Amino acid sequence: GYRYMADATRGNVYLRSSINLAWIIGRPIVYLLVDVWSTAVVGFHVCLEGPSWATAQVALYTAFSAPEISGQVWGISYATGLCPNPTVCYELYVDRREFFTDRARNAAASIGWKHCILPSARADLKGWGEVLHRIVEKDAFYPFVPGAINARRKEYQLRTFNPSSAVLTLKQYAELLALEIEHY
Repeated sequence: GYRYMADATRGNVYLRSSINLAWIIGRPIVYLLVDVWSTAVVGFHVCLEGPSWATAQVALYTAFSAPEISGQVWGISYATGLCPNPTVCYELYVDRREFFTDRARNAAASIGWKHCILPSARADLKGWGEVLHRIVEKDAFYPFVPGAINARRKEYQLRTFNPSSAVLTLKQYAELLALEIEHY
């Protein structure tokens, strides 16, 4: 609970609309908040909007509030399995995108975390955030999720990819991600 790392990446899966399943709506943005010491995922958010402070706030809210509240937002049962539940951290390590704003610095000052901005293009400094995106969001879904994109070349050649093979909606994808986080 001392130091969290926040990171956002584009999900490697195409999603369908929950309004009309015939529509392919694109790839989601996945936010993960990771406790650096324990490597536990303390919060996550899935959306279709590009990285912004507005969506980053929702990801922070999922980390700083009770898991039951986050589960109610998505309509799923989500539990981090951590006891006690995660709360506001002392330091939050972020990259320069959505957290590099005056609103983010003001939120850090009013809520009480130390806002630590890492240099751009240095993924090695935020290793656990990047590694957990690969483990939780990417590696776990390739074998069985239709519409998933495999970034690894060897496996990519074995799988024929067609965006029209996508079957998940945003809510279903968030539920799958929550299950994978609980499993991790």
